[in-house]
Amino acid sequence: MQTEIVVHMRAGFSSREGRRALAYVDWRAVVAGGVAVIAATLRVLLTGQSGNYLLIGLFIVGALLAFLLLYARLRIVNSSLYLKGDRIGVSSALGLHTEVPVATVGYLQECSVAIRNGPAPLRSLLVVDKEGRCVLRFDGADGLQEGGIERIGSAAGVEVRGSWDEIIPFDVLRKKFPGAANLTQTVSAEILQHRNLTYFGVALATIVLLLGFTVLLIARAH
Repeated sequence: MQTEIVVHMRAGFSSREGRRALAYVDWRAVVAGGVAVIAATLRVLLTGQSGNYLLIGLFIVGALLAFLLLYARLRIVNSSLYLKGDRIGVSSALGLHTEVPVATVGYLQECSVAIRNGPAPLRSLLVVDKEGRCVLRFDGADGLQEGGIERIGSAAGVEVRGSWDEIIPFDVLRKKFPGAANLTQTVSAEILQHRNLTYFGVALATIVLLLGFTVLLIARAH
């Protein structure tokens, strides 16, 4: 008989840093929706045109908010750490599964990943193979059901190391556990490490975009 253990997220959990499911949403989409609404509002005010563009902008923002709420719910319902027979795996908010053979797993590592100038450390569970590479990563793992990680480790016969109090800087994480940081996380880390420059660039680009759009509308009105 195959061993099957599934550890889900705790419903309505709040991690020790105050992170909730929405902390794992790409907020660039929210910013894009806000810019769309601002642009539509300026067009209506400057040209006296119908409010169709504003309605479209509001629809985009509404759709984004609905997506955020849906994502938060899906993360609670679908995200999990599991052991099924001779394989250990994780499932995402969208229900996508990634798994590896237990025989290749060296240990499970609990840690808090810290990005310089970033928010509070992100508590992650790393599945590390016998070569020292991270083959699976579950972010926000402190939101999993109590004792679930230990049950998985015990049933799989692999050691659970570290703790949520063990803070690992992002740069150290990449060197210590190859494969733990994908391209998106690496780029995000670089952005957060140069936060002031990033904010300045985004603000400047937004101002130039809005000014250019305003000038274009005024030129067309004449």
